[in-house]
Amino acid sequence: MRWFGLALPALAVLLPLLVSEVSARDFKGVSFADESLIQGRTCRLNGVGVRKKFLFDIYYAGLYLPEPTQDPGKVPALDGPKRVLMHVVYKEVTADKWVEGWKEGFAVTAPRPNADLAARIEKFLACFDQPVKSGERVQITYVPNQGTEVMIKDKVKATIPGARFHDRALEHLVRQ
Repeated sequence: MRWFGLALPALAVLLPLLVSEVSARDFKGVSFADESLIQGRTCRLNGVGVRKKFLFDIYYAGLYLPEPTQDPGKVPALDGPKRVLMHVVYKEVTADKWVEGWKEGFAVTAPRPNADLAARIEKFLACFDQPVKSGERVQITYVPNQGTEVMIKDKVKATIPGARFHDRALEHLVRQ
């Protein structure tokens, strides 16, 4: 059973539920800001999802978009910056589990990547080189014309260029 693979299926279900202010700020005891400023542009919290394995919550994730949408299929194509903020709530998610989950997702969203996209995927996977513990965060932010910034434990690990890479990563998170 894929425990991390095809991450955030709940987020796709929750996208249509444009979260109210109260629940947008607090999801099972974890705070999510209603807005996030990305390169001078305000993105609003569009939805919150939970990633589970068996009965355990692994992380809660908020999706910030420049404009709200109820259609998960439209999320990757939206113009402007986007952010997924994951708050880990499980005791520890190992580096191997993060990489395994992302590989499974990219196998679906980019089954035959060209050499350039494959290199970008490998650079992204290399960011997940240590465990992430409860209370720590993973943030994936796309800025047009700059790329996808990967921040783990509040430290920038890499910026991966290219809208196509970002679209494949985001599609993995919201469509599965």
